[in-house]
Amino acid sequence: YDTQGINPKSNQVAVIALSDTTKAKDFLRKIIAVDKRKGVSRGNLADYKGFPMFYCGYPDLLSSALGAVYKNIEWPYITVVNQYLVAASHQPVLQQFIDDLLLKGNLERSENYQQYKQYINTESNVYFYLNFANSNTIVADNGNKRLIDYSGEKHGIANYYGLTFQLNSSGGQFFSNLNFLY
Repeated sequence: YDTQGINPKSNQVAVIALSDTTKAKDFLRKIIAVDKRKGVSRGNLADYKGFPMFYCGYPDLLSSALGAVYKNIEWPYITVVNQYLVAASHQPVLQQFIDDLLLKGNLERSENYQQYKQYINTESNVYFYLNFANSNTIVADNGNKRLIDYSGEKHGIANYYGLTFQLNSSGGQFFSNLNFLY
């Protein structure tokens, strides 16, 4: 997102699937403390386009609860959108996510994603999805030279639709799935 001059590292968004949005909202109302330094009272912030927003007074809530992958999202603003908990370090980034979702739609409306979805296990504990057409900037800015060179080749990453990496536990065993669609 290009949101009011916020640097790319601070533009990260966490999207976490929920099994019960009512419980998640109740939980957020109970534990999220609004930062009093900003003069906002305890509780949730004003809704944004029908989505209640919460400010977390705990800087490392996400990384402590869900792992180091969320370490860049500190003092998060959090909302529940459809069946997902969405968090970002800056409220405008979260608002931009909601705007993009409402205006541009989501993966469930994408015909290409629906075709790709048949290769994805529906019972994942953790699920990462990368759409290569939408991720060229991420690869160029954060990838190593070999990956960047490969992405531009005739049969490089740009020719793939997407990648999913899934982690799943079942019957005391742990499984992983990696899918590329060319």
